[in-house]
Amino acid sequence: MMAEPRREGSRDVIIDIAAHLIPPRLLERVRRLTGRAALAVADTVPGLCDLDEQRRTVERFADHGYRQVLSLASPVTEDAACRPHQSGICSAANEELRELVERDPVCFAGALGALPMDDPGAALREIDHLVELGLPGFQAYSSVFGRPLDDPPILEVLEYAFSRGLVCFLHPVRGPAPDYRTEERSRYGLYRVLGQPYETSLALLRLALSGLFDRQPQGVLIAHHLGGMIPFFASRIEAHYRRGEPDLRVALPRNPIESLRDCYGDTALNGGPHAIRCGVEFFGPERVVFGSDYPFDGHAGVSFIQSTIDAVQRAGLDEAQRRAIYEGNARRVLGL
Repeated sequence: MMAEPRREGSRDVIIDIAAHLIPPRLLERVRRLTGRAALAVADTVPGLCDLDEQRRTVERFADHGYRQVLSLASPVTEDAACRPHQSGICSAANEELRELVERDPVCFAGALGALPMDDPGAALREIDHLVELGLPGFQAYSSVFGRPLDDPPILEVLEYAFSRGLVCFLHPVRGPAPDYRTEERSRYGLYRVLGQPYETSLALLRLALSGLFDRQPQGVLIAHHLGGMIPFFASRIEAHYRRGEPDLRVALPRNPIESLRDCYGDTALNGGPHAIRCGVEFFGPERVVFGSDYPFDGHAGVSFIQSTIDAVQRAGLDEAQRRAIYEGNARRVLGL
């Protein structure tokens, strides 16, 4: 799926690989299955389901040649009411995503599809469908209805996807389960603020310990939120592995931290040049891609996009590194 060429005269061309939406046909189908209340977020997050609003946001950053790589917003394919229908929902959603990109390539550089991971057999078939559609990859959540990604049948899906040349975008999923036994639910929204980066970190490290990245060295995994806790706690993880603690005595050809450095991270941290520097130091500037987490800022994505641009600009990177993060790395790994 080819992207438009660089715009002459723009300061920077930006490809946002973390732009979420619920496409119109998918929205209606999921609402029929779950009821309107289950998708109240669709009515409260500007730009999530309104394509006109989304295009207006993209246009606000036209000086940057800003374009989006689309992926589905949760919880649509992961809603419990959709679970029996997940295979059909994912297949139809992937076709709709491709249509959106073909219809408006000025706004949308590409799309990352969805796999029915709860049904590994169907997921394997949907991988072939993604390849037929020409989508460069898929979004996988950090767990599958409570099952870890290194569960052997799910791991087989990831291995096959990598063997077919698809990119995996790892997105956290965590509900408002209580943080303490004495409470009924997570307070202050901390299951999102802190819990989601933890879920990304947990899934990513377990995949490394499973040996996935050693068996599939050509595979590309992009971890949302710049790898969560992994870059900051890399030395801690490495030290515990080297100590040979009983739970970490895993026979691997190399230290899992080395495997994790072969992954990619996006810049969806809602700002913070210090955090960008930490992630770039861990992954390397050639393995960091621009992501904004559009549109979950309450302002149709505008403030998240701008704060991410500002953070990259203030992270102490040279021009070549910034351009790689803004555009070059995404074009290379997604084939745009």
